[in-house]
Amino acid sequence: MAYGPYVLQTNLFVAGAGPHVLGLGLMAWLLAAIHELWRPVPGYAWSRRRSWWGTSVSVALLFVTHGVSALIGGILACGWVAVLFLRQPDWRALTRTTSAAVSGALLTAFSWFPALVETSFVQTERMQLGALNFRNWFIRWPGYQPPLWGLQERSPYTVGFPVDLHFAYSNILTGPMRLSLVQSVVLVVGLAFLTWRYLKQNAVTRLSSPVIFPVAFGSVVAVVLYANQFDWALPVWEAHPILQMIQMPTRLFGPIAFAVALVLGGTVAALPRSGWMTVVTTAMLALLMVTSGTASRTLFVGEAPYDTVSDAVVDNLEAREPGNTTSTNEFLPRSADFETWHEGEARGFWLYDRMFPDAGWVAGQVMPWSGQVGIHGVSQAGLSWVVDVSVPPDGDTGGGGVLAFHQLAFPGWRAWVDGQPVAIEAAPLIASQAISPGFILVAIPPGDHRVSVRFGADGPRIASAVVSAGVVTVIALGVWSRARMLGKMLVATTIATIAGALCFVWLGTRPPDSRVGGIGVGLKPLLVSSVIRNVLDGTAEVHSPTGAERGLERFVDVRSLVVTAHDRPLRDAGAMSRRWLYTHPPTTVSIDIDIPEAVAGRRTYLQVCLGMDPEMWQARMGDGVRYMVTAGPDVAPMGPDGSATGERTTVLDEVFNPRAQGDQRRWVDMLVPLDRWAGERIRLEFRTDARDEPSNDWAGWGEPVVVELDTLTAGRMLRSAAWEAKVALGRG
Repeated sequence: MAYGPYVLQTNLFVAGAGPHVLGLGLMAWLLAAIHELWRPVPGYAWSRRRSWWGTSVSVALLFVTHGVSALIGGILACGWVAVLFLRQPDWRALTRTTSAAVSGALLTAFSWFPALVETSFVQTERMQLGALNFRNWFIRWPGYQPPLWGLQERSPYTVGFPVDLHFAYSNILTGPMRLSLVQSVVLVVGLAFLTWRYLKQNAVTRLSSPVIFPVAFGSVVAVVLYANQFDWALPVWEAHPILQMIQMPTRLFGPIAFAVALVLGGTVAALPRSGWMTVVTTAMLALLMVTSGTASRTLFVGEAPYDTVSDAVVDNLEAREPGNTTSTNEFLPRSADFETWHEGEARGFWLYDRMFPDAGWVAGQVMPWSGQVGIHGVSQAGLSWVVDVSVPPDGDTGGGGVLAFHQLAFPGWRAWVDGQPVAIEAAPLIASQAISPGFILVAIPPGDHRVSVRFGADGPRIASAVVSAGVVTVIALGVWSRARMLGKMLVATTIATIAGALCFVWLGTRPPDSRVGGIGVGLKPLLVSSVIRNVLDGTAEVHSPTGAERGLERFVDVRSLVVTAHDRPLRDAGAMSRRWLYTHPPTTVSIDIDIPEAVAGRRTYLQVCLGMDPEMWQARMGDGVRYMVTAGPDVAPMGPDGSATGERTTVLDEVFNPRAQGDQRRWVDMLVPLDRWAGERIRLEFRTDARDEPSNDWAGWGEPVVVELDTLTAGRMLRSAAWEAKVALGRG
């Protein structure tokens, strides 16, 4: 029955739920190991010690493999132990079983205990959104509850009957699942056999029979769990939240399959031990079950004709129909939240990219939240970030600024400014859009600073890691006392590994760039070069009618520009501040830069925001400017206007006129690939040119930087930039 409906077919081939399949497989091994612990005389292959270890390891692996399977498996195992105890009241066996289960649970406390403690910090109630709402997955028979979402009508199973009557089971998750025809026949035959065998034997032989109890246990489990598939069980599910943690009644089909397997196994075991009829009957039953469970599946020879599903397809599907992918944002921290229905519009997680576009985060990681925060260095290693910033003393927040990280606040995140611990805040509620963004916010005082953020072990994680390490150490020391030299070496290695793991847990509480906490971190610089930094330190070449000198009355300056977009929902995100390289036309700024060598999975980009001073939006005259960026070898000679001559490639060329184009009244984020020059030194030239009317050409570049991005981050930012170009520049 391990290849029966739902256990393998539906989970693996339809839902792609690999961990659930492994969890169900471990559930079967757990029941087998517990059964061996209760044998009066241990079998040849299973000694009591091996059975104890088998039970302990099965419990441990269940916890780390699949949480729902661990919950269901725990309940099923408790029932199995109760049946074994009823058949053979053995307190020693009960003690062995309990100790094995407890040891397995404590071995993996580092995994399940923090998740259990922190469940209240995430929005598990979102599991009930959309088609995954447990109320949609009950069989309407005879029909006490109204149908929802049309799942009943679209069901490929026999509608209006308690079981499916098709011989070839469809193994499809469209609509509530039903017990297969073969499973139903096996269950009915098993119940009939149980009744006949019970009536045939006396009280003494009933208790000593090795067949009756497994068949009885399997029958009761199958009937009770399958009864939970019908809509008359809906009030019970609504009244008991622990059932809702299973997510939907369909999850119970795994234990149902095992229960039916016990019924079948007990029935076959009661047949005569010899004779061709027994062999033929067993073979026919096996063939019948496999054919029923697999006949509806197409077997591909060679390459399977599956379509490749891109991230964009999944994102769009989730945005249109929440719940059709495997995530309904149920693990979204409570520090972040949004109304799924607001102002007559259904909304999904896509709202984040509309209000805080991915392409607007420097290197995809950070952005100024408030104040005049300049970013001139970003490094990352896993869940650790180090950002170099500068904040002028006259910032908008009383002399300081606030830096936002593209991560959601959650217990375990820590922040430091110049190595000193600081508090982390979550981005607050934006009432007009009914959203609490929940981004990590770090307040920064005036001056040049290094901001570090890292995710590390908090109290529950440290406590559970110590418990797990303690259990492993106790077991290792027990093995040491009986082991030979090779065993002692393995024990010593295990204890040393535990000590090293605990050290790394502690290091996770230190700043990622510190002498102690930075050991083995390997921070990777994401920001290759900051154009504004080059201008400020004098390494950039600047050509304008007023020369290279910066100032309010000059054609070139470095200042902060605050832009409040006119379109919603971006406007509701509030005023967005960027460090702005002001370049009144005609102005050229050039920098020489070494593009990093090509590395698999990483590419180099120019990231910049186009934006003009909002004062020109309502001006009486003005037709905008032309932004242009060219790239080429840095050895090319310079022309009289400061532009490079020779072989140049235009990588960005946009006409920008927010005075006439309302959709351009915002920061427009651009991401331009530069990896064609990987490993070379090139000159980047930023030009702003006037159009026909030179009035009010107050143009500039928002935080222009060259960044090196991994493929996943680059993909998110490119999709975001493409959306902005479609909205603001009319592309696509």
